[in-house]
Amino acid sequence: MANTPHTSTSQAEHPTVSRDVLKRLTPVWVHRGRSLGQADVCAYETEGRRLVVKDFRRRPWWVRRWWGRWVLRREWARLERLQGISGIPRLLGWVDADAFAMEWIEGDRLPRRKDHFLRPIFFERLERLVAEMHARGVGHGDLRRKNILVDKGQNPYLIDFATACLAGPKRRHRHILERYCAVDRLKVAELKQAYCPDSLTNDERRSLDRLPLLLRFGSLVRKRVYRPFIKPRRWRHRWERLRRFLFGRRPDAK
Repeated sequence: MANTPHTSTSQAEHPTVSRDVLKRLTPVWVHRGRSLGQADVCAYETEGRRLVVKDFRRRPWWVRRWWGRWVLRREWARLERLQGISGIPRLLGWVDADAFAMEWIEGDRLPRRKDHFLRPIFFERLERLVAEMHARGVGHGDLRRKNILVDKGQNPYLIDFATACLAGPKRRHRHILERYCAVDRLKVAELKQAYCPDSLTNDERRSLDRLPLLLRFGSLVRKRVYRPFIKPRRWRHRWERLRRFLFGRRPDAK
């Protein structure tokens, strides 16, 4: 996909794909929600174009009604504020109250450090993209490897704005946004340190040496508590091992 400016999509550029149409298409799983509170993300191909649908349809009705729809409206509002910025997925429209569609990005998640192909130009573009996002009054707050895509031309794209902050009229909203923006800048500096340490500025090095206590604590909890003990995927693997130990393999297992 060419790295060209997008057009505004207050009204979807393409007709909104309907639920009936989706039922006739074969989904390609991008991300399968691992908990009740997470949406499924699937890619579809229709009328010669690819699109991505973020969908709570498989969740119980009470989750869809009281959580899923609020989360989707929240993310839509943040993406809508950013429409027209190159590097932000273009909104295509609502499927129904439980799902919306956006453009497919021809890119991959950031590679692991041991076999990465990223060049300094990528991080220069990423910094400009993040700065433009902040100028529109949006802070991402979760800029990690899986939420940043890169295409063959070393152009960055940001995804997953479910927890992003949108600036409001009140002073406390602006204060929260400033915190989000500071975290975003630190995350970009951490990525530069991991992939292209020679491109770090002196200010970025000093910032990384003096990480806020809250960020240090959050990183510690994520690495030492969440990943080994709470992460849903790990619990599923543990349950599967216990089930095999107690009952053996399923009859249809290959």
